[in-house]
Parts: sequence; structure tokens; C-alpha cells
Amino acid sequence: MNNSILRILYKSRNNNQILNDNYYKLYKENKKFSSYKTLIFICSDETSKAYLNPHTHVVAIINNDGYIDNLIYLYDRYLKFFDSENIELKTKNILEKYYNSTKIEFIESLYLNGFISYKIYEKLKDAVKK
Repeated sequence: MNNSILRILYKSRNNNQILNDNYYKLYKENKKFSSYKTLIFICSDETSKAYLNPHTHVVAIINNDGYIDNLIYLYDRYLKFFDSENIELKTKNILEKYYNSTKIEFIESLYLNGFISYKIYEKLKDAVKK
């Protein structure tokens, strides 16, 4: 996945994610991920598994060696309302696009499932076009 897309999601994350951003520290310091007790397994491919933290609204893509490959921040700060109903199903929908589709389809899935605002949706589409 395009790192500029994930960087935009990181920069526009909501305040709840900023307070509890231990995943980002592990990712930046390239440390092995060890505690899965607060995470919900969503889906996987042959190289990684995707887990959702329902409290901080972060999806961690963890490779088979136990390191975080990518972080997907849900519910950006420009959203007025966070619809957490059926979050596991909606997260599975976007991760299927993450693993099996184009960047544009992934971005559209984020927007259609209510995880990003229209402002961030437009910003992400512009980042892909560059």
C-alpha cells in the first residue's frame, strides 16, 4: 500500500488515537509486537495478519515475523460522528480491498464504510494521482 496514503491517515488521526499511539512507537522503532489481548483478528494473507483495536480504532497489519508492517487509522479528526456499529464487518470490507484491490478502491472503501471524512477522502485520492 502506498505509504503516503497511510501517512495522511496517520496525520489526520483522531485524538483518541493520539493518546494511545503505542502501535506507532513499535512500528517506528521496529520492535516486535507481543500483546494481542486487546486486538481482534480480522483477516490475513500469506504474509501478514490484520488486527483491529476497537478501543483506539487502529488496524495493525502484522507480518508473520511479528513486526508491524502498516497501521491504518480509522475515524479521522474531521468526522463529526464515529459509527462503531458493526465495526468488525466494516473493517473486514476495507481490508479485503487493502489486500486484493487497487489503492483507489481501498480509499473508496474507507469512505463508503464511514471511516474517513470527505476532506481526507479527497486528499487521499489526490495523493494516489501524484
